[in-house]
Amino acid sequence: MMKKGTTLVIAVTCLMIAGGWLAGKRDRGGAPTDVPKAAAHETSSSGPQAGAAMVTTPQTSAAGRSESLDDRPLAEVRAELERRAQAGDARAASRLGQAFLHCNKLPILTDDKIDDAIVEVSARGGNILGELGVSLSPADQSSLLKAMMRFVQARCANAQGLDEADASAQALRWVERAAALGDADAQALYGGAVLNAYDVRSAIAGAETLRDRLRQAREYVASSLARGDALALLQTQAYLGNGIYPPNPEAAYAHLYAYSLTPRSGDLPPELLAVMLSDASRTLDAGAIDRAREQGRRLAACCGAGGGARR
Repeated sequence: MMKKGTTLVIAVTCLMIAGGWLAGKRDRGGAPTDVPKAAAHETSSSGPQAGAAMVTTPQTSAAGRSESLDDRPLAEVRAELERRAQAGDARAASRLGQAFLHCNKLPILTDDKIDDAIVEVSARGGNILGELGVSLSPADQSSLLKAMMRFVQARCANAQGLDEADASAQALRWVERAAALGDADAQALYGGAVLNAYDVRSAIAGAETLRDRLRQAREYVASSLARGDALALLQTQAYLGNGIYPPNPEAAYAHLYAYSLTPRSGDLPPELLAVMLSDASRTLDAGAIDRAREQGRRLAACCGAGGGARR
C-alpha cells in the first residue's frame, strides 16, 4: 500500500511540474533582484514568474498539417522536426522543446488508482497535493487530479512514450533555439527550461552561465509579454520567487489573475486554475487582493482579455 501511494505522489509531482506549478514553488538560492522591464510599470516596487512551465497548447500553422506537424506523433516526425529546427523553423524547435519539457516519462494514472491513493494518504492524515491540497477535501483532490490527468494526457497525446534520460537538457536546447528564433511561447517558457536543467551541482559549477541564462529569461518573458503572449503572464507568476524574480506574492497573484482573464486560460483545467488562484491569494489581505486584481485587469489588456476564470 505504501508503495502505491508513494508512486502516485511521484506521478502527481510530474503532473504539476508539467503544469508549471511546482517549478514556481522551488527554493532557489541567489535569486536575481531585478523586475521584468515590460511589466515593471504595472507592478509594485518589489517586483512583478518559472518553472517548468509552463502550460501551452500548440499553435496551428496556417500552412496546415504538413507544415505544423503538430497533429502527428512525435516519434514519427521527430527527425523532421529536428531538421527543421536546425534550419531555423521556430515552431518545430518549440514543439520539440515543449515535448521534452512537459511530456517526458509522463505517468498515466487511472481514476481508480487516483482514488485509492487519495484514500490511503488521507487515512494517514496527509494529502496527495501537499501544500496545494491543504484546503481540499479528498473528493476535491480526486476531482482536481483527474482533471489534471485528462489535461496532461491530451496535451501530450502526440508525445506518448517519450522516455529520454537527458530530457531537461534537450528541452533547454530546443526551447532556447525556438526563443532565439522569436517564438513567443518559447520565450515565455525559457526560464522554466533553464531551471529544470540545473541541479545544485551544475548551478555551482556553471554559475556564470546560469546567471546569463536567467538574465536572458527575464528579457525573453518581457518580450513575450510585450508581444501579447498570455502564457508569459502565467510564467511571470511562477517566476516570482523561484530564482528568476524575487518573491512578490501580490504581483504574482496579479499576473495569475491577469492570465485567468485571457482566453489562453482555457488551456488549464478550470479546477486547477481555481485552486492556483486561491492558493496565490492565501497570504494577501483584502486590500492587497483588490490592488492585485486591478493590476491584473490592466496586465490582461496585453493578451486578449476575455471571459476567463475569476476568483
